[in-house]
Amino acid sequence: MKVFAISDLHLSINNPKPMDIFGSRWDNYVEKIYKNWQNIIKPEDTVVIGGDISWGMNLKQAKEDFAFLHSLPGKKLILKGNHDYWWGTAKKMKEFFEQHMKDTIKHLYNHPSVVAYTIFNEGWGQFDGDRMYGIAKKMDSTRLYDATSGWFIQNDSDFDSFHIYFGNKKLNPKERPLFLSEFGGYTYKVDGHVFNEKKTYGYGTCKSKEELMNRIVARYENLLLPAVSKGACGCVYTQLSDVEDEINGLYTYDRKVCKVVKEDMLAMSEKLYAQLEN
Repeated sequence: MKVFAISDLHLSINNPKPMDIFGSRWDNYVEKIYKNWQNIIKPEDTVVIGGDISWGMNLKQAKEDFAFLHSLPGKKLILKGNHDYWWGTAKKMKEFFEQHMKDTIKHLYNHPSVVAYTIFNEGWGQFDGDRMYGIAKKMDSTRLYDATSGWFIQNDSDFDSFHIYFGNKKLNPKERPLFLSEFGGYTYKVDGHVFNEKKTYGYGTCKSKEELMNRIVARYENLLLPAVSKGACGCVYTQLSDVEDEINGLYTYDRKVCKVVKEDMLAMSEKLYAQLEN
């Protein structure tokens, strides 16, 4: 893990502000930031952003700028600059989050594919978990809510949610359904089908399709299968496809190569269903 620092991004993606008045070095500056960031920063790195992040006058105007930063690898630590007029109090930030949570639930209330929501993922921005759960559940009680996915739960959630990538941990379901909401993440690089040839990221390296498949099957059999009869109710393998530098998908970044043996994955699925039925 490395620590980097940058400041004066002066983003204005939603309402572009001409920056070339400050010199030709600012031509296509957002594209330059994106390319250099992707080439240098790894997902496990930390980036300190020392202010002057967005020209937005409020959080709504700065939303697209933060979406852009969120799409970039690394953990970001944000400091306030003298041009960050969008910066409000912690109270306003929490109100912004709460309103967008409500808007999301309203927008997707009749979508047939939404069966559950994650309110907070790990510790990123987590606050008032129980209160947020209560608001969400009251708005739509037909869905399940993972209030603090893979993190320290307060009291209220529809799952006991865990993220497990390393070690030989055992799952011990208690009163709530246990949800293995993240696990796996093994990497296998398929040459010619990666986003970045120079940088990769994942949770354990495999040199072949056979090794990848063996590790996935072993993880299911040793971690998840023994817990199903005790109350483990679901799992999310990391992840469906490679995402930029993360090459831990079942498919490659371009979705052209399946990196696992389909028949073996189907057989594992059948084992899980058999355990559920017992």
